[in-house]
Amino acid sequence: MRDFKAELREATACRFSLDWIGNRSPREAWEEYPRGDYLLCCAARIGVERRFVVDAACDCVETVFHYLPLGENRPQKTIAVLRRWVADLATADEVAEAGKAVYRLAGAYGGHNLVPASYVVDAVFHIADAVDPGDPDAFANIGRALTAVASADGRRAYIAAAAVYLNGPGHFWRRRSFISTATRVKICLADVCPAIDATHAKCADLVRKRIPWELVAEARDK
Repeated sequence: MRDFKAELREATACRFSLDWIGNRSPREAWEEYPRGDYLLCCAARIGVERRFVVDAACDCVETVFHYLPLGENRPQKTIAVLRRWVADLATADEVAEAGKAVYRLAGAYGGHNLVPASYVVDAVFHIADAVDPGDPDAFANIGRALTAVASADGRRAYIAAAAVYLNGPGHFWRRRSFISTATRVKICLADVCPAIDATHAKCADLVRKRIPWELVAEARDK
């Protein structure tokens, strides 16, 4: 059996992960790790059954559907097809077709993640892409969907904090200029980073709900 630290290192490419694990057992690390995107990548690369991994990703992206414009339901329809695929009621080809609709929607944002909804679309596309049996890299990197979920919440936190700043004392002059770099950093540290961290932790709990340690241990033993 491979060392769990090595498995997590491959999934995260993050020195923080190794320092965080310390002397924790593999089970303790899985049950306590605070980032859902890294856990999901780790599960995929270890060999946890694809349907469990996809199901967990769907749970996470559904938490940010409220950022989508009113009447825009293509991401929800794609997730519905993915849920049917998880239940063996839809084919990978049907998922691919649904994914194309989301890909076209991503084009409407021009590739710029300026609004939370653009991250939601990215997340759904990554999940649909991970179902393709001919693209193992997409499945191995399915955690990118959860990174996008956290980024959606982070972007919303930034927009809200920036609005407060621009409409606070001295707002007349502030509206006539861009937010300074120093102020952007302050907003990120005070509002954006905590929002992203909270979403990562929430997604980690959702991942563990679908993929408890027992499934991970079973995959590692194979």
